[in-house]
Amino acid sequence: MEGIEFDIDESQNTKNTSQHQKKQSFLFRLLAKIGVVDPTVANFIMIGAAAFFFGIAIFIYAGISENNSSPKLSAQEIAQGVKALTGMRAIQNY
Repeated sequence: MEGIEFDIDESQNTKNTSQHQKKQSFLFRLLAKIGVVDPTVANFIMIGAAAFFFGIAIFIYAGISENNSSPKLSAQEIAQGVKALTGMRAIQNY
């Protein structure tokens, strides 16, 4: 297999590299308009925004922002419920 040569055309190399250029996303363009030019800083800003909105979602989902509207049971009411359940279990096992 000696004497094999490949014809590499320089125009093909420049064509392939130009096809693989990445487009900036909408958020990067928006941050560039605001004045954030460095991509690393833009990434940190977007990660911070995502963490902020994730925290808000958890805050709303967990119901921390509102008072817990579930009724509070006294110890006596809980004891009566446990006694009733054990009574039902005794009848079931009989």
